[in-house]
Amino acid sequence: MLVEINLLPKKEPKTSSSLSISLILLFVFVIVSIGVFVQARVNETSLKKVNQEIESVQKLNTVLQTKITDQESSDSTGNLQKAVSWAESYTPETVRLLRSLIALLPEQGFIQSLSYNGEGGVGVKVQFESSRDAAYFLSSLKHSEWVDNASILTLEAVKEEASEPSSGSTAEAAEIVMPIYYSEFEIHFNREFFTKEYKNTGGKES
Repeated sequence: MLVEINLLPKKEPKTSSSLSISLILLFVFVIVSIGVFVQARVNETSLKKVNQEIESVQKLNTVLQTKITDQESSDSTGNLQKAVSWAESYTPETVRLLRSLIALLPEQGFIQSLSYNGEGGVGVKVQFESSRDAAYFLSSLKHSEWVDNASILTLEAVKEEASEPSSGSTAEAAEIVMPIYYSEFEIHFNREFFTKEYKNTGGKES
């Protein structure tokens, strides 16, 4: 009687191998899902925190802007009140000073601007027809009883653009353009002179 001996290993059923692979894949899927869920929660928490910080910064910015606006409004009101007080205090003196300056101007002299520092000093820009008019005005200032000191700072000649020549005029005549002179003066005046004059008129402008 013959006995058969099989030394080859027995093959495991395919069903058992497929089940193991399925279990491994399921485990991996569960691990990945848990990781994604945890990461999503972390991101959501971080996003909420960032939004809260942004909201806090916006509120702080609003408060600061309100304070700055209130401060600027307060400063503007204060400056306006100072300007009004200054104008009320020095307007009579300024008016008399301006009248005195105009009285010394030549016939073709015109004041362009005037800056007054309120302490007996004034800067004046004047338009003249000629440079001699500027020299005449400076001389008149220096000989005025209300002027302590006067000096000329600049003298500039500006030519205006020539107008279109009329019929019958020559090109040479059209090119002749008389310049206009602009001069700046620095004047230091005696404030007591105007104060005294103001008192003598009984506090009224003549």
